[in-house]
Amino acid sequence: MKTIKERSKTHFIYKWYLYVFLLIVFIVLDILIISYIIKPKSNEKVTIFVGSSKVNNDLLEDKIYSLNDNNLKEVNILDYSPDDYYFGVSLTSAGVVNTDLIIVPLDKINESFAAQYCKRIDEMEFKINYDFEFISYSSINYGIKVYSKDLNISFFEKYITYNEEENDYLEYGLFFNKDSVNLKDLFKETNSKYSNNATKVFYGLMDEENE
Repeated sequence: MKTIKERSKTHFIYKWYLYVFLLIVFIVLDILIISYIIKPKSNEKVTIFVGSSKVNNDLLEDKIYSLNDNNLKEVNILDYSPDDYYFGVSLTSAGVVNTDLIIVPLDKINESFAAQYCKRIDEMEFKINYDFEFISYSSINYGIKVYSKDLNISFFEKYITYNEEENDYLEYGLFFNKDSVNLKDLFKETNSKYSNNATKVFYGLMDEENE
């Protein structure tokens, strides 16, 4: 008759793979839990989608970090060429998922996009004093013009080249993602968990234009 020690040894020999599997599971779970804990939350990030392949990412990121305090832990600049065949797909996927600001040629969007993904701008509630040229569809303001050849508007050119080699886009607009949690103090937000990280970026970039 086998002793307890012998039975345990035999069990381990024939079931060793179960122990290896459990060890791997524990390691993976540990990594996932740690990653979840240290990963910046949505209200600790700023993400900007730009419809241009010529964006000075490093300069823009440095500027954004300088406009925020320690609440900002991550900056993402997503730049896509509007001349790319799949730009429309990129815009309706990466462009609207977890982004805060969207800067695109007006040729590349329409009323349906604005109504579905962008905040409505009520001029009485929009808390900023600059004289903007608003972008409207069906008499509703959804964005502001940041570049227009005809109107001689040109914001943020220090960071963004609006005209690609292949095409000459006449106008660009800046839109505010409807699902952004980082636009507190720019729009009337009631959720206490919202941050004003993207608001600070918008104010800071506009102040720089008016210096």
